[in-house]
Amino acid sequence: MQVKPSLDARDNIDTLQNKVIEACDERGDADKVSMEKVLLVINAVKGDVAEGEDGELYAAMGYVRKSARKTGKTNKKKKTPPTALADRVGIIPLLCAAEERA
Repeated sequence: MQVKPSLDARDNIDTLQNKVIEACDERGDADKVSMEKVLLVINAVKGDVAEGEDGELYAAMGYVRKSARKTGKTNKKKKTPPTALADRVGIIPLLCAAEERA
């Protein structure tokens, strides 16, 4: 019975998993540097008198223009208490019937 091919395959998997972990760490480090540069560009666009937070370039970069943002005011609806909703759809009688059978 030969088990060497099985052991070799397992070693290969371990090696590849370690390489993936290393590559993910490298990507994370590179992303930190990249994001710092991207933030500098974004801040430059926001600070540009011709563009700013309401300009086309800012929107083209995937951001929401200042003029398109909502005010933040919401008209919240009153919530129906859970028991009132349960009575209305008939859940309470079903639960009571189940308890009586038990």
